[in-house]
Amino acid sequence: MNDDAFFRLGLRLLSKLPAEQTGRVMVVTSARDGEGKTFVAGALAQAMAAQCMGPVALLSCSPDRRDAQGTGWFDLVHTGQWRDDMARATSTDNLSEISPGTQTRVETLFKPEAVRTALHTLRQHFSLVIIDGPSLPQCGALPRHADGALLVINAKSTRREVVQGALAANPIPVERLLGTVLNQRPDYVPEWLYRWVL
Repeated sequence: MNDDAFFRLGLRLLSKLPAEQTGRVMVVTSARDGEGKTFVAGALAQAMAAQCMGPVALLSCSPDRRDAQGTGWFDLVHTGQWRDDMARATSTDNLSEISPGTQTRVETLFKPEAVRTALHTLRQHFSLVIIDGPSLPQCGALPRHADGALLVINAKSTRREVVQGALAANPIPVERLLGTVLNQRPDYVPEWLYRWVL
């Protein structure tokens, strides 16, 4: 996808997210690791930072990445306390980054009340939060408490059964599924993928 494609995708996603809320949260996930979700989340965050009036944050919450330099998402979930140094400015106007932090443990994402409270806190500080989440089976409560979820699928290598298995392991509520990005899309797209494509 080129830059124009991400700007178009950003506009479509903004039209699907709740318009009445000031702090909206979207999680970008995938059926498995290696689908390209981190690339999609980062490019989307840059595009949507230019499209939103209020501050935008790109939140990395992969439990296998740890930031020894400071606090971040997992620290917020554990303590429930926001610290201004959790968000770091980027070279893109209107865009901050929030790292995983120091207390990264995958089981943290499976604590619904703690996740809901942390997302509520982020809504108070940002007009839009784009979460670069782990793969769907490890996403825990994120898809249920975010306003929407975007599923990234590697169209060249990911089989239908893998996507079905991920959705069975951690179903995304139908009303929160924003759509699907087909990464590395070939000329021919299998029919089973079309129903999820934005």
